[in-house]
Amino acid sequence: MLANERESVVATAEDSVPEQMESVWSLAFYWLVAFAGVALFAAVLIAPKWERRRELVSRVCSQAAGCNYLADMNCHFNRVIDALKHDADFTNEMARNELGYVSPSEQRLPAPVLKWERPKPPVAEANADEVWAPFVRLFAHDNVVRQSVLITAVVFVVVSLTFFNPSRGERLGAGSPTCNSSRA
Repeated sequence: MLANERESVVATAEDSVPEQMESVWSLAFYWLVAFAGVALFAAVLIAPKWERRRELVSRVCSQAAGCNYLADMNCHFNRVIDALKHDADFTNEMARNELGYVSPSEQRLPAPVLKWERPKPPVAEANADEVWAPFVRLFAHDNVVRQSVLITAVVFVVVSLTFFNPSRGERLGAGSPTCNSSRA
């Protein structure tokens, strides 16, 4: 009797190891497939908002560059106004230059300005696209792809819940007649 109990304990321990390994793999596949389905669903939902966010960020950057340029121009004009108010030589030179007056003893030669003191207008810089930008555009704008990915996401979640859910196997195994007869 004692030997039979030892054999059944050893047999039960040996039988439970493959079941535990199967349970671990089943759990891993369950979470992997479920996560893939949820990730696809999230990608379809987030893509339009992400695209809009990128557009707004680029718009804010260009507006900020324009504001910086206008601030630099205001600073330049304030310096010119200050020089016109307080520097008589600058005022005389500006008036002579604008009106084209020349003294009898001098001759003006047209020459290009080498250093222009005005700030340079902003140049739109091309932003480097992220790696996933084509996928975001695809998920945001192509309805066929969006619907296909949503259907795939649903299939992934249903398959993970149906076939790889470890709690499903425990529920089915508890009421199974083959499991009850092997325990006896």
